[in-house]
Formats: sequence, C-alpha cells, structure tokens
Amino acid sequence: MRFRTIVGICLVIPAIAFAAGEGMPVTARTGTDYRDILLKAMDAKDGRVVVDVTGKIAEMIRQQINRPNARVLAEVSTIEQLKQDGCKRFNIRFTTPGTLLPMSDGSTQMLDMSMKLNMCRNGLPPGTENEMDLNEKIIKANAEASRTSQSGLDSQPQQQKNQKFRTQ
Repeated sequence: MRFRTIVGICLVIPAIAFAAGEGMPVTARTGTDYRDILLKAMDAKDGRVVVDVTGKIAEMIRQQINRPNARVLAEVSTIEQLKQDGCKRFNIRFTTPGTLLPMSDGSTQMLDMSMKLNMCRNGLPPGTENEMDLNEKIIKANAEASRTSQSGLDSQPQQQKNQKFRTQ
C-alpha cells in the first residue's frame, strides 16, 4: 500500500502537466498531443480513444516507476456532456501493460492511475475563452491555495495556545 501511495503522489506531477499543459497549451511540444487525443475522444462514437504515450510525460512516468522501457498507455473515455456547449468531462487512465510493479503485500500489478478533466472543443476548460484567461485562472488558484495552506499553518500555533489555556 505504501508503494502505491508513493507512486500516486509522484505521478501527480505528470497528471498536472497533462491537465495544465505545464503552463503552456495542452498540446505537448514533443510527444503525445493530448489536445488532439481529447478532441478525438470528444468526436468518437463510443467516446473513447487509446494511445501509446510518448514524450516528456511518458518519460516522467517511467522515471517515477523506475522502469525506463515501460510502455505507457493512455485511455481517454468520455464521462459526460457538460452544460456548456461543446464541453465534456473525460477520464484519462494511464497504465503500463506488461510492466508489473511490486506492492507492499508481495503481489505485483501494473500501474493504473486515473484522473478526470473537463475540456471544451477549443481545447480549454469550460468558462475559459483563451489561453491568457486560463493562465490568469491558474495563477489565481495557485495564490489562493498558497494563502489557504499558509493560513492553516499560521492558525495552528494559536489553536495550540488556546488548547493549553483551556486545560490549565
């Protein structure tokens, strides 16, 4: 279980890079074109596309699982149509078929990591008109997350002081 948790945490980085395009358009500069994959899933009759992942994200996953030659597969499936016209919710599942990873209980299994992502036909999340708008939202969300985590750290000593005062 510990290995699964560590792998899950380490693989958040490629997942975020996948979703946010590493601060760039969702289309990767080299390797797998994720925008194209999501658009293909959006247009597919069954709402599903399966591709071998190449490029930076595949290398990051291989490095995290310590398997330099692992095949990395992405299966994109449409979950639902969103309220905004031309927008859908997708499930992106990364697997490593043929590559087994050791589990803490002694068993083995392939990597199986999923994430959900909303995207519209313009390649951007719902409510986003252009990439500049997207970057502004990412910066705002990061600032808010930073404030929230910082306020949680600041309030902890005060809570501890209050608790000590009550017990005395």
